[in-house]
Amino acid sequence: MDSRLHIVLALLLLICVGAAQVKSQESLPQCLAACGQDIMKCAETCASKGPLEDAISCIETCSVDNFTCMYDCATTAVIPPSPPPVEH
Repeated sequence: MDSRLHIVLALLLLICVGAAQVKSQESLPQCLAACGQDIMKCAETCASKGPLEDAISCIETCSVDNFTCMYDCATTAVIPPSPPPVEH
């Protein structure tokens, strides 16, 4: 295979990976906003529970879930596309 073709294929792969990373970064604020909405809904549900102690315990659980959600948003791996098959 011509070395110029290898270079072109490598550049295409890099462009695809770069585009996927940019898309991932653009979706990070949306993901974090969804986490924020989820914790607010969770806290509202907890506030409607009976005794204060139960509500506080419930809200603590919401906080743990929220941190997990934010961590998942920030650490979502970008999986590059598979390289094209190499012809021999």
